[in-house]
Amino acid sequence: ALFALAGLLAREQVDAAVNSAFRDKLCTPRALFSTLERLGQRGRPGAHMLQQILSSYQSDRGLGASPLEVVAYRLLVRAGLPRPHRNFSIFREGKLFAKIDLAYPALRIAIELDGQWCHSTNFDRARDCARQNELVRLGWHVQRFTRQQVEGSPEVFVASVREVLTERMRAA
Repeated sequence: ALFALAGLLAREQVDAAVNSAFRDKLCTPRALFSTLERLGQRGRPGAHMLQQILSSYQSDRGLGASPLEVVAYRLLVRAGLPRPHRNFSIFREGKLFAKIDLAYPALRIAIELDGQWCHSTNFDRARDCARQNELVRLGWHVQRFTRQQVEGSPEVFVASVREVLTERMRAA
């Protein structure tokens, strides 16, 4: 199905579909690479695009949990910023306390990306707020962005992250 999509849709749409397939465990990168090796040799439409997308996954640090994370990660990298860690786990007292969407752990910078589904209920927002307050108490600088901010004003998103990185590096 991903091959069919890759022959019909724009790269961003195929990238989102591939990321969703990995996230939802519909296939693995290894299985898709194997299929690409088997079927991509035959000049199949979309094979070149899938090869490019899979190559970018190989070079990125882990898979994003959402298409928004992939977009944000790539914006930062393409802007020349250091590669953030994806889905960075923070443990407290031996237990997983938080998974940060994108992080610069050495500088204690957390970038949280609020898609419309995972942060839509009052319970979700209250949980996010409590977790963010605790991260700040632990010395983390937390930046929170919505899909509209990342995709609608990518230059503002990148500039904001760049500014915090610069400030934290100077202070380090």
